[in-house]
Amino acid sequence: SSLLIAKKDGNLLQQRLFANGSEEPVDLGITAGKHPYNLAYSYPYIYIFDAGSVPYTGTAVTGDGIIRKIDVTNNQVSEIIKNTSSNENNFYNGWVDNNYIYWTDYTQFVYKAPKTTIGETFSWAGNSDSQTNNKFYLVKSDRLGYFGNGLSNSELSGGIYNYDDTYFWAKKGIYRFKSSDILSANVTGTGISPATGAILTDYYINAFAIDRIHQKIYFAVYSPSDKTGLWVANLDGTSSMCIDDAPVTS
Repeated sequence: SSLLIAKKDGNLLQQRLFANGSEEPVDLGITAGKHPYNLAYSYPYIYIFDAGSVPYTGTAVTGDGIIRKIDVTNNQVSEIIKNTSSNENNFYNGWVDNNYIYWTDYTQFVYKAPKTTIGETFSWAGNSDSQTNNKFYLVKSDRLGYFGNGLSNSELSGGIYNYDDTYFWAKKGIYRFKSSDILSANVTGTGISPATGAILTDYYINAFAIDRIHQKIYFAVYSPSDKTGLWVANLDGTSSMCIDDAPVTS
């Protein structure tokens, strides 16, 4: 078992883990990109979601984010898709299942592409509503049937995941929805909440992972200031506990 680490403006590192300890991380000599905020692994590939040289923080410039995959059997690197539009549409978080690659932009959209995708270009369709016609479009935050009064277009996206036919989308809290909750592109949310609903709404989350075996969610909190750190909770959001109170800048 190994821990894979993506180093900003550097390479991928691998740290092997053992029952009685671990080795020091080893540089694999494979570039991780400019701002590799997220990694995903689906054998035989490591997927790197790189937010580019200038991640969006309120100022729009031309983006250069890239999703890459590395074949672990031969270290061959392939470019899946590159952003040529605004840096707001760079690849900030991602996840991979058996068939698709999913990613979020800075705040508003979730996209998906077949795992067979290679050498594609992502471009902006003109405005946030016409972007729903993009071939990779999955959902826009205000196109969820029950989040019209709750899921903000401006809250930072902290990741996307699908578990047991339910999507988990981290923003302020983690919002859970099914494909049937996604409204058509020209309809905004109505505020009707289904049973799945939102969990962990006291936390602004910038990354999370689901442990399917132990039914846990691990999540990193960047706000409020008295809650920053790494947390764990049950899959339904109950019994949350801080396990490392390191600040988000650490």
